[in-house]
Amino acid sequence: MTHSLLYLVLFVVGAGAGFGVSLILSRGQGQRAEEAARREVAGELALLKEKERRLPEIEAALNAAREEANTLKVAQAGDAEAVRRLEQSAGELRSRLEEETRKRESLQVSESALNAEVLSLRRSLEESRKGSEEKGALLDDLQRKLLEVGDNLSRLQVEHAGESGTIRSLTKELEETRSRLLSEIQKKEALQASEATLRADFLSLQTLLDESKKSYEEKMALLVEARETLSAQFKNLATEILEEKSQKFSLQNQEALKSLLDPVRLKLGEFQSKVEEVYVKEGKDRSALHAQVNQLMELNRTLSDEAQNLTRALKGSGKTQGNWGELLLNNILEGSGLRKGSDYETQESHTREDGSRAQPDVVIHLPEGRHLVIDSKVSLNAYVEYVGATEEAERQAALKRHIDSVRRHILDLPPRDTR
Repeated sequence: MTHSLLYLVLFVVGAGAGFGVSLILSRGQGQRAEEAARREVAGELALLKEKERRLPEIEAALNAAREEANTLKVAQAGDAEAVRRLEQSAGELRSRLEEETRKRESLQVSESALNAEVLSLRRSLEESRKGSEEKGALLDDLQRKLLEVGDNLSRLQVEHAGESGTIRSLTKELEETRSRLLSEIQKKEALQASEATLRADFLSLQTLLDESKKSYEEKMALLVEARETLSAQFKNLATEILEEKSQKFSLQNQEALKSLLDPVRLKLGEFQSKVEEVYVKEGKDRSALHAQVNQLMELNRTLSDEAQNLTRALKGSGKTQGNWGELLLNNILEGSGLRKGSDYETQESHTREDGSRAQPDVVIHLPEGRHLVIDSKVSLNAYVEYVGATEEAERQAALKRHIDSVRRHILDLPPRDTR
């Protein structure tokens, strides 16, 4: 066994590409090779610790996402299925994170084993000074073990990369679900705002009705009080006059008294009639106001129902959209001064030169025996989405779909047979 030149070279190719190791022993360079191996192991350990440090952050983010998903679930019951899938994905991700933690612990065990292997290598290097044959066999065994450790590290890193991709995918799905829920919440808030406006109008009318009722009651109270006061004063005055003059009045005086009191009775009767007339009129006005309020509420509900029914009908059936388009086209032609049956025809059947039948929507008769054929089309769905969009990106996307739909109708006209 010679002690002159023994070299040890440890070559590591990438984190995850395994270890390519070639060993040439050197007594003078053995210590440096050992330090290089330990630095490499320390680097891998630092990466593992960084992953371990980030695991609580990822778990906290997942918990926050779950809480936010639960909150959105309460606010928007219509997305319960999406929230359930999100919670399921979060649970799966938590399971994967736990699996990653177990793998990390396994990797730490592997790292400890690697440290033990390094210590063993160090002892082996010390023992290598005693004999080359024994050292050669030991180095072969160390080479094999280092290759196995490198393969294990590569496999764990590949699995961790796959888990990172899954986390990114689930995070993206969470953001998309959150956007959809926010959109539904905004629509709900818009409906609530509209409902609040209608409720405010109703409360305003109700307040006006209450004020009118209160004013009527106050006027009636004043009229009743005035009537009672005048009646009491008149009775007192009549009683006093009768008591003082009853014995002195003659028949002539009684007739004079009657002529004096009759105008008063007449005025009181007129006053009572006016009071009753005012009472009846106030009751009619109050009933009319209440009826108008009810009519306004019923009209609002009717308009809302009719608008929703019209929207569903136009968006739900292509045939309905076509009928709507033909009706609008007919109104436009009549508004232009054209007369149906004279200046233009609708759904008129014609025979082509090849014997086939055609039924265009509208044919306008022009001078010199010419005709203008019109095929009415309605592109409504994308336009409704464009009008109802709240975000500029959604508006632009809906507008593009509407333009594409109109373009397809135009391109579809030349080869299409109108039957």
